[in-house]
Amino acid sequence: MISEAQNKEIHHYLKLLEAREMEVYNEFYDHIVTGYEERLAQEPSLKIKQYLQYEFLPAFGGTTGIKKIICKRNKETQKFYINQLKQNFASYFQWPMMLIVIALYLIIWQCFALFEPKPVFLWGSMLLSVIPILIVFGGYVGFYVQCKMRKLPYVSSIKNKSIIVPVIFISWIAQFPNWLKIVNGGEIIWSDSPLVILLLSIMLTFISIFSMSYIKLLKQHFDFKFRLA
Repeated sequence: MISEAQNKEIHHYLKLLEAREMEVYNEFYDHIVTGYEERLAQEPSLKIKQYLQYEFLPAFGGTTGIKKIICKRNKETQKFYINQLKQNFASYFQWPMMLIVIALYLIIWQCFALFEPKPVFLWGSMLLSVIPILIVFGGYVGFYVQCKMRKLPYVSSIKNKSIIVPVIFISWIAQFPNWLKIVNGGEIIWSDSPLVILLLSIMLTFISIFSMSYIKLLKQHFDFKFRLA
């Protein structure tokens, strides 16, 4: 087992290497601790600074080499999360999760039938353009607070960062009423035809499913085991 002083030394070292995100930070930390404990068994007098400077650092091409690895791992992890979000979204269109999509669509469609369709669409679009952003912001703040409370050496996660672009895109799509205003000189083009109601119900359903997929991603935990080479 490494001491608290050695632990702080590793934290400081990884901070200098700009391993700021949880996923890559934890993998490098585990790699350093495992390697150092193995070397201690062979050479009990080996200092952690010596191990980091003369064995760990050269093994990965120096500071520049390690920073390249970190950058590469960040991109790989970000790609993993985007693919996982896609899988979460697709899972709602498989049985029995498909029942949730059908129920959600029927609820939205029924809202159009029971109330004035235009206000329903405007309020629905407004809420669904704001909710994904609030979810992302909540994920950021929640993770930051947890890290601070637990006194962890990082306060950010690739999971939270990787979802920003998809969320902005979905929020942009949900601004459909504002597109119509621009196209029609400030007035919303509107039709109560069954086809329009059908298409709008489908659009709002898809945006809702995306938000649910992201919430599911926030709750999922993954253990990353990169081959540091």
